[in-house]
Amino acid sequence: MLVAGRVRGLRPQLVPEFPVEGEPVEQAAQLTSRLTEAPPWSVTSFTAPEGVRRYGRSMRIPTAAITAGSLIGGWQLARRTGIRPLGGVALAAGGVVAGREWARRTSPTATGALVATYLGAFGLSHPLARRIGSWPAVLTAAAVTAAASYVVADRRPPR
Repeated sequence: MLVAGRVRGLRPQLVPEFPVEGEPVEQAAQLTSRLTEAPPWSVTSFTAPEGVRRYGRSMRIPTAAITAGSLIGGWQLARRTGIRPLGGVALAAGGVVAGREWARRTSPTATGALVATYLGAFGLSHPLARRIGSWPAVLTAAAVTAAASYVVADRRPPR
């Protein structure tokens, strides 16, 4: 039998009662084995029900949407706040997330090419904006990066 107790008044814990003389030793052994098992509320004891998808390392994030969104979002953030480094933070965050997915899904060569495309599109959008305007330049850079990301990384399953 288990009894609820407190250790230094912090949180309740289950404390075993010692077997009374005459109780079988098997009960004490069962009690000890129960105390060493993971409690039912622990993370390690959770299993997803059948048919439910668990998220985490197996989650597929469409990198085309990440790259396009971070280019457009970073530009809008910098434009609306007037703080250009804040837009760079959004751009860098999108690049890190997409880069990790690219590294997981593709070869190192393809990952390097996609990173170069992402940074190159960002860099080329600035001179392009002088010729065709801000919105068209950013949308063009986002479209090129998203298309390259989709073709190289998003179409195929992770390796």
